[in-house]
Amino acid sequence: MKILAVMALAVPGIASANELIIGLAGSDYSRNGTDDRVFGSLEYKARSFATRWGLDFSLGAAGLWDNGDDFFLGAGLIVRRDFGGERWFLEFSEMPGYYHHGDSDRDLGNDLEFRSQLAIGYRVTPDWAGSLAIAHMSNADTGDDNPGVNFLSLRLHRSF
Repeated sequence: MKILAVMALAVPGIASANELIIGLAGSDYSRNGTDDRVFGSLEYKARSFATRWGLDFSLGAAGLWDNGDDFFLGAGLIVRRDFGGERWFLEFSEMPGYYHHGDSDRDLGNDLEFRSQLAIGYRVTPDWAGSLAIAHMSNADTGDDNPGVNFLSLRLHRSF
């Protein structure tokens, strides 16, 4: 019995692995007349630090950049729920961070912005997965003006 317990602790589960996530996203700015852009993204999800109610809680960081001078760097909480025999998963993240806009059309009202994201994904192998995510970024009324931007992204996950 002790051997089984040691083996269970020595081999981490799929949900507890670190992940590197790359993505490609289209943006939709709420301000009229703003040109939408294509964004690239790079995210890191750390191993889970807690599991409660079937949810895995971890910390992560994200960077988004477009084909102009706009970028976002943030970090925050990631919550994931596996289902369908641990192949399918739902993921939610909330990340405050720094946003830099290249021109006034894409000014979101503040340097401090909050990105909320919801994704559904599928694990092809224990090490590789894909997901489709929708995200919203705004300053949550911390600035005088609060336009926002929405993203739809396709992401590739690599667990390690």
